[in-house]
Amino acid sequence: MEAELEMIEKNNTWQLVERPFNKPVIGVKWVYKTKLNLDDCKAVATPLAMNERLSKIDGSEAANEGEYRQIVGSLLYLTATRPDMNL
Repeated sequence: MEAELEMIEKNNTWQLVERPFNKPVIGVKWVYKTKLNLDDCKAVATPLAMNERLSKIDGSEAANEGEYRQIVGSLLYLTATRPDMNL
């Protein structure tokens, strides 16, 4: 926890300010868990062609960029906040 707080201070993630009179306080909760099966975190080689670009050649209409970004953002949020989930 101390290392995490040091990084927060080093990166200027938060700035301590006086509490506004008419605003609620946002709480923080630390959750400690013992990590199990630490051998699921090993690096895996993924075959990937260098400088490869994806393209669509099937003639379908363009994908909705906003919807795509929303889905990817949701998945990133889940993996950051719920590492216990097996996606």
